[in-house]
Amino acid sequence: MKPSHSASILPCGLKVTASLILALLLGTTALAQVDRAVLEGTVKDQSGATVVGAGVKIMAVDTGITQEQTTNSSGYYRLPGLAVGRYTVTVANTGFKTKVIEDVILHVGQTRTLDATLAVGVPTEKVEVKASAAPEDRSSAEASTVIRTDQIANLPNNGRDWSSLSLLAPFAQDDGGGDQRTIRFAGRARDDNNFQIDGVDAGGIQEQAQKSQTRLQISQDAIEEYRVNSALYDAEYGTQSGGQIDVETKHGTNDWHGSGFGYLRNSVFDARNFNDFDVNGNPAIPPFRYGQYGMSFGGPVVKDKLFFFVNYEGLRQYGATTNQLQVPNTATIQRTLATSPQMCSILQAFPWHASAGSIGNCSPLHVYPDGAFKDLTQGLNGNPPVPDSDQLTAPAPTTVHEDTWLIRMDYRISDKTTLYGSAHRDISLVSGTNGSGALPYDLVKTINHPAGYYIALQNTFSPRLLNEVKVFINRAPFINPQAGPLDYAVQTNNWATINDINADHEVGTTYGVVDNLTWARGRHTFKTGMEIRRVRLNQGKTADNILNFTDGDPTDAGFVNALLYQISFTAPWCCHKYRRTFYMPYFQDEWKVTPNLTLNLGLRWEYYGVAHEADNRTTVFDVNEFHGVCLGSGSTNGPFPTPINTPACPKNPALYNPDYKNFDPRVSIAWAPSMFHGKTVIRTGFGIYHDRYPDGFRNLPWSRSK
Repeated sequence: MKPSHSASILPCGLKVTASLILALLLGTTALAQVDRAVLEGTVKDQSGATVVGAGVKIMAVDTGITQEQTTNSSGYYRLPGLAVGRYTVTVANTGFKTKVIEDVILHVGQTRTLDATLAVGVPTEKVEVKASAAPEDRSSAEASTVIRTDQIANLPNNGRDWSSLSLLAPFAQDDGGGDQRTIRFAGRARDDNNFQIDGVDAGGIQEQAQKSQTRLQISQDAIEEYRVNSALYDAEYGTQSGGQIDVETKHGTNDWHGSGFGYLRNSVFDARNFNDFDVNGNPAIPPFRYGQYGMSFGGPVVKDKLFFFVNYEGLRQYGATTNQLQVPNTATIQRTLATSPQMCSILQAFPWHASAGSIGNCSPLHVYPDGAFKDLTQGLNGNPPVPDSDQLTAPAPTTVHEDTWLIRMDYRISDKTTLYGSAHRDISLVSGTNGSGALPYDLVKTINHPAGYYIALQNTFSPRLLNEVKVFINRAPFINPQAGPLDYAVQTNNWATINDINADHEVGTTYGVVDNLTWARGRHTFKTGMEIRRVRLNQGKTADNILNFTDGDPTDAGFVNALLYQISFTAPWCCHKYRRTFYMPYFQDEWKVTPNLTLNLGLRWEYYGVAHEADNRTTVFDVNEFHGVCLGSGSTNGPFPTPINTPACPKNPALYNPDYKNFDPRVSIAWAPSMFHGKTVIRTGFGIYHDRYPDGFRNLPWSRSK
């Protein structure tokens, strides 16, 4: 089958966004390596002339690690690939006093500009100053912010979901949940966001965000800080066209440090809601117990050389909420069994009065005290009557278990080479009723185990040439079993829906390599790199069948007489093995036209490889080439009749045509006019951004209603 002739059930789904923003900003941050930082600047004398050959030495306050650089012919220096944290910068040259600048703080993904002016004197004389409060970032137009350590620790954050603080970023919008699944940026969709931890993929794979029940993924106590790029980011960023969220994890230092916390909540301290009753109809507060606790610890294995950091956080929640729902009353159950005894199994799935007992040959399975029911046939609390119905008030149990851990190691092999990596995993279980109006024993579970592993090697070949390579694995297993009282769902005019027994399985994995090379030459800093990412998504779902009695008759005559209004059938499918590979190279040039004017030019190309099914189970609708349906050699569908002279299907037919045209130019200017003495930066830029269609949305079930 020729790829040019293939057709997909769904369009490829690539989205293109162009952004053009002109802004006068005081706090917008600039680009460095995704999970590292850059320190740059110009050294001048008191007359304003640049100083060539000045030595610039930085020392990380926490680890004692140092790097050195000399200014070039333009008096410019640049130190890339720095870990986030607090630094002391020393600038020295013959004929000048040595200048020591303290409290220089570098944030994740930041390019900080730190200019220095040297006074005439001898190098043994020292001038010590604190870093200025002038805008630190004067080399990019991106609209972004860094969520700092102190903000993560001190700002109110219900549930300790770190992603909720993304709302502090420019152009952030919240659709209501305050988490990965509801926060979006600059008008783009939620699934346009790209999530990374320490510069490697940390998304949900089937969808970009993690599932809504995943609160932690990693503990906020394991996060040093994180950067949110909302718009106009440079060519190094991509994969998705929305917000770019990169989390930098904490690392060990030369000092031993640790923390611990515990948070408890119990229903004995709760007030009663006006509709809280026990199963006997007496006012009562539903039981609730909640605990969230954690610890972190880090320090040196070998001082100034090898460091470690570990973190754990757990969450336990046990309780119940008061559900009020409509169910058939005893008279309706009796009438239905008298008319249609074959409805017994469905009626057994509903709650029965304790006083009802067995009716004919049908015995109840879910019995509640008579006090738990209220008659709705005459109306209740001013509401209109509901024929044949009672209101059941009963507690609905909920359970939440979540444990997350992280281990990180950093090893300074030599002054030129650093090796670091981390492993993290979250084990999450949420169990409760299947919706706010579900029967108390109509349960659903969400089991999610996101995890990430990577190792990175950073090497400085020369003061002007730096390379970093990372190898990573990202996993997002997800299982969503639904345990209803019946094998099929039942819908009626007036009563609570009975959900069926089914399960949704998703096991997503991405793995790949990221390489970035930085070369500084004169006033230019060239950066090029590439990410190769392999996507593996195994999916399956059991049958999902519905018996529908919603014929619109308020007396539920159709149900009483066992007359179906509609049957909906969704076939089971398992296990689709979805595979594709991404190739995403880029090149950019950061040109320091003058010390206060920076021009960024970049180009990114993104190729999202054509998806295929590992066992050749693809089913493609292609009316042009195959006059209908083309089945892979492993497909369980069909066979379907085709006209004479239809070409034979290939073993694994392509789902859609490849797209090689995803070229994304990026241009931006950052200017700090001299008249404002470095206190104001004007930024503008233009970019084209592509993203991929969510990976799981091409695994579609077959369904039918009659």
